[in-house]
Amino acid sequence: MTRGRLAGDDGYVMVAVLVFVALFASLAASTLSSTAGASAQVRAALHQSRSAALIDAGLASAGYALFAEPDAVPPAMTFEFALGGGAVRVAIEDEAGRVDLNAADEELLATLYRAFGGGNLQPESFAQAVVSWRDAVREQWPENSVRPFRQVGDLLQVAGVAADDVATLLEHATVFNPQGSVDPLSAPLRLVAALPGSTQADLERLAAARLLPNATPETAFSVLANPSRHIARNPSGIYRVKIAARVESGHPREASAVLAASEDEAAGFGILAWDGEGAGR
Repeated sequence: MTRGRLAGDDGYVMVAVLVFVALFASLAASTLSSTAGASAQVRAALHQSRSAALIDAGLASAGYALFAEPDAVPPAMTFEFALGGGAVRVAIEDEAGRVDLNAADEELLATLYRAFGGGNLQPESFAQAVVSWRDAVREQWPENSVRPFRQVGDLLQVAGVAADDVATLLEHATVFNPQGSVDPLSAPLRLVAALPGSTQADLERLAAARLLPNATPETAFSVLANPSRHIARNPSGIYRVKIAARVESGHPREASAVLAASEDEAAGFGILAWDGEGAGR
């Protein structure tokens, strides 16, 4: 399965070197924290440094899997590994599992709200308000023509959209799925069920297709009797990565990123969005 342009190995080697240098530096420093004279503040700072290094390692591993060895990774997956006395959990999903506020048409936006909205608006009213707002932004600021919505939270600027609407849509909307359609493998079945023409038989076949070890969006598309025009047949090449890192003591630290192939081969991959500590700081 193709996931964008294949990145250069040198970029991943550089990322790996930086990650392991940071990790071993923090491990060496942790030895100092075990001495009797180490303060609680020093130990806390070292704990944070090790967690950040583990998150960097998870990010580098996800980037390598997605863009250097794409055929080895399904479009939605989770893996874990131990490193330097800690553990990292990485979850990857195609960003096309979410509805893009900039690229989706009114019908798909209404479907999104029907499935996950807070109920303050009728689905059609929500869709019309979103389209009107982004059209107004594009007219007033042509430089924002591609992405009037810079983040999902910008929905609060749309007339009639309330904070609880944004809260319920936050995990199902995006600004990083420019193809405008949704991936049948990673989109919630609840969203697919809300699409016009979806049947219970379609949902059952789709749920079964998702369990196949080598399933692709094309595989999932093919099991639908009358697939919606909003269903994608190819992966988007943009992925959301969620990383949780745990050292020997303390609570897990978490971060998330949206990744895409980089125009710069030496970089390996590009970070479109980052939330948390680690490489994206």
